[in-house]
Amino acid sequence: MSSSLVSLARSRVARAALLGAAAALCAGVPASCMPPAAPGSEPGPGAPAGGPQREPAVAAYRDPTRPVGERVADLLSRMTLVEKVAQLRSVHRDHTHLDDPVEHRFSPDQAKRLLADGIGEVSPPNARQDAKSAAEFANAVQRYLVEETRLGIPAILHVDSLHGLEVPGATSFPQAIALAATFDPDLVEQVFTVASRQARARGIWQVLAPVLDVARRSAWGRFEETYGENP
Repeated sequence: MSSSLVSLARSRVARAALLGAAAALCAGVPASCMPPAAPGSEPGPGAPAGGPQREPAVAAYRDPTRPVGERVADLLSRMTLVEKVAQLRSVHRDHTHLDDPVEHRFSPDQAKRLLADGIGEVSPPNARQDAKSAAEFANAVQRYLVEETRLGIPAILHVDSLHGLEVPGATSFPQAIALAATFDPDLVEQVFTVASRQARARGIWQVLAPVLDVARRSAWGRFEETYGENP
């Protein structure tokens, strides 16, 4: 593993991100992915001698009745450095495919290569799937991570949703800048309530939505993704 990744995993920012992922797991919400562990990577303080083994079902971090802080601390103590870095990474639909190239179904063989140490986030191939296939794919990803990886941490799945979920069969609304021009917050809430329901039906936990920063320079090429210059 490169020194830059080691430094990243040990940095304060990385620790904060890992705490967030662990807290999400404890709250019952998924957490991220990376390639197989680099040879010679050292196990964390909680890893058993002779190499990491699957954590027991009775591990404190798996117990929903325990306080979140206790579960987070327990999970972090069991993670190797490689597993911590994996929670800061993602698998993207266009670069590191988790689906087979013909039917676009979840590929266990690809998962073994890409998800060996877990993963923080997955960008699923929703543009190539209908809603039913997308939900089946999301379930397969989470099942693999929970049942086949050492720690059993699920992932966050995300899709763009600037003006409705950007997938086949979903409802497309006017772009964010046009929604802002209505000056009707209740209407915008209704729009994204629809988008959120369609996302959850596909197993999506997170969407990339309009930019909330106030846009000041119309020369910026993605001005339409904002709600404009009027706060």
